[in-house]
Amino acid sequence: MRAARALTLAVAVALAAPVAAQPAPDAAAPSVVERLEQAAIAAADRDWARVVELVGGVPDDAAVADPDRAEAHRLLGLAAFYRAQYDLAERHFHAFLQLDLDAQLDIALHAPDVVQFFASVRAKHAAELRALRPRPRRWVVLNLVPPAGQFQNRQARKGWILGGVGATLLVANVGSYVLLDRWCSDVDRTCESGDASRADTARTLKRVNAAAGVALIGLYVYGVVDGVRHYRRASATATITVAPVTFAGRGGGLAVRGTF
Repeated sequence: MRAARALTLAVAVALAAPVAAQPAPDAAAPSVVERLEQAAIAAADRDWARVVELVGGVPDDAAVADPDRAEAHRLLGLAAFYRAQYDLAERHFHAFLQLDLDAQLDIALHAPDVVQFFASVRAKHAAELRALRPRPRRWVVLNLVPPAGQFQNRQARKGWILGGVGATLLVANVGSYVLLDRWCSDVDRTCESGDASRADTARTLKRVNAAAGVALIGLYVYGVVDGVRHYRRASATATITVAPVTFAGRGGGLAVRGTF
């Protein structure tokens, strides 16, 4: 009996030993956000090896949110640049821009050479980055309804001016027509209101009605032509910016940034 109990106890101890030997999970492991914060502090201290150690695997982790992956690419790009690994720096900055199309390096926070290098990466991949940017839906038919075309073309001030002038002319045209219709007879062409003659006023209103109508038509034509012209210009623009670029230890060159 004692031998059986001893055997049972030995088996239990043997089974429990591997479980006890397994290390407890590290509940205090820093999160990605905490690692990014620590890496930002390390970057401020120019401890680039520490930056790579903290966030080197973040960009390849599909479970990490895009903003955090973008920040990791930014920090790793800075680390690679200051370690003279320029090809690697370009890859990280390129990936950073793909995740954040409006990303910038603040000249007040970073040295001019790394800011210029980042600008050159943006210029080099401008066409690809532009293709990634979602384009707002635009309708050519809105140009036939001024000032809707102006607002669509992001000319809000012109749109408000056209709308205000058009509304004023429309009120003048319709208002004068209504008064003339009330005062003037289609039979004898006399214009009266009650017992008083309105002939002089009616002649003035006729001029106002005609002038407002002609001006309203002209304003409409202008609004359509202007809307179509700027709609086409927004659809096909060409802007080229050339800036000097100098890199530490790599000479200089020109960065060309274009929108076509």
